Amino acid sequence: MLLSYYEFDEPISFQDGVINILVIENPAYMTKIIKELLPSSDEISRFELYENDAAFSISDYVDVIVNPFSINLNERDILNKLYAAMKKDALDEELFLSTNSFLSEIETNIHKIIERQQSLLELDTPDLIGLFKVLNVRFSVSGSLVENICDYMDICSEYRKTKLFIFTNLKSFLTELEIIQLYTHINYHKRNVLFIENQQRSMLEFEITRIIDENLCEIPILGHNDNDIY
Repeated sequence: MLLSYYEFDEPISFQDGVINILVIENPAYMTKIIKELLPSSDEISRFELYENDAAFSISDYVDVIVNPFSINLNERDILNKLYAAMKKDALDEELFLSTNSFLSEIETNIHKIIERQQSLLELDTPDLIGLFKVLNVRFSVSGSLVENICDYMDICSEYRKTKLFIFTNLKSFLTELEIIQLYTHINYHKRNVLFIENQQRSMLEFEITRIIDENLCEIPILGHNDNDIY
């Protein structure tokens, strides 16, 4: 997968076992880059995302996380897709009979309750997705920030079909051990992730860093791969 920008010397290439770090030391330029990546921004994005010669929409397939503490595993669109997948499973060949029996039993019991009331009442046929919502089916939230980030990437990859995650200044909030834990998860699950930082930090395993300095000059720094972090 490639992420290209008209002002970059060359596209950012995402490969298995490689962690891409983009350090932007010029604050104004960093602001410009992030604005063009954010789907809610009024800026016209000149970023392009390619995979196997196919182009993908930045707004549809790239998730930019500016504040990792605001990550929500249970956003409405994610839950809607989860419920649709659960409904499909409930009506497959293996569960079809038990699901229909269960829904029929619910409807029968509700009718019995209605009959005890003096008012004229009616009800709709039980709906699986409506039932999931009533029961508040949702993803459980992990305790640590790193675990929450890992869960979020897994869930968005599955239900939103997100192809690229971009984090800004995430290293500021994590210890080196937590960063290694995150890298391990990224490499194991083969996620495409770009870390945009405002300063260069000590390099870790599998990192390839590109620095854009105050004068907007690009400086590539190849990482090392001496030891396996798994």
